[in-house]
Amino acid sequence: MTDSGTHLIQTAASGGGSGVFGAVLFMRFHIDEVLTGTLNQSETRRRVLLRCIGRRPLGDRYDGLVSYANGVLIIGEGTRMDIGAQPVPEVRIRVD
Repeated sequence: MTDSGTHLIQTAASGGGSGVFGAVLFMRFHIDEVLTGTLNQSETRRRVLLRCIGRRPLGDRYDGLVSYANGVLIIGEGTRMDIGAQPVPEVRIRVD
């Protein structure tokens, strides 16, 4: 989690084929109110939502290291298999 409260979550998703597509999600908790009750009496209640505020794709079967330190998300050097073995250079992203 960043100092500003953004959670960084590394994910992987497969649609059933050979691909496993990775991403880093930028998520924040948000307090919300929702209308509940019956037709004759309504009220509101609070709920906590986890909202996606951004996404950084990693590609198919990315094999590098993802880390976070001192306000910087580091997507390490590696390879991904989108169309053959594609090299991935290191990327540093400032996250506030």
